[in-house]
Amino acid sequence: MTAMVHTEKKPITASFRVAQLAATAISLMVAGCILTGFQFASLQQSLTDDLNVQASLVADNVAASMMFLDRRAAAQTLHLLQPPPYLLSVTVYDLDDTVFAEFHRPGAGPPDATRLALRSEGVATSLTRIAVARPVAYRREALGRVVVVASTSRVGVGLLRYVGLFGMATLGALSGAAPGMATTLA
Repeated sequence: MTAMVHTEKKPITASFRVAQLAATAISLMVAGCILTGFQFASLQQSLTDDLNVQASLVADNVAASMMFLDRRAAAQTLHLLQPPPYLLSVTVYDLDDTVFAEFHRPGAGPPDATRLALRSEGVATSLTRIAVARPVAYRREALGRVVVVASTSRVGVGLLRYVGLFGMATLGALSGAAPGMATTLA
């Protein structure tokens, strides 16, 4: 009778071990989704912060050109700034909302609705682009605004790296737990 009780417990133990492994896998997937969402928000905020710095630098550097209505000097300033690869365009508008100077990365395409929607200071985001608008002023006198548009591909690449790393860590943890559970099942 003892042997019979022992054999009845073995399938129940096996079921519990499989359930534990499944629960662990589901918990890791839920945690991974939450952490990936947090990583996405962090990467997007980091890119937005970078764009705010870029827009502020451009605004400070073109203020003198705008005061003297020197479009050529403003355009040269934009081309000399050496924008990072993720930056698609920088457009300087005067107070009449007319383009004063602009820089477009080759292949970036024409102005899009994201950039045109920013009529004052702020941020506009989409899945593929982030745009930041900053005022251009000299001694608190408004001269215009700068709109900087960047690709979010940097965010996508960062997310892919993070998901890959998390996936490898999850597989490693589950593959380390599975043999231990298999020996308890045998």
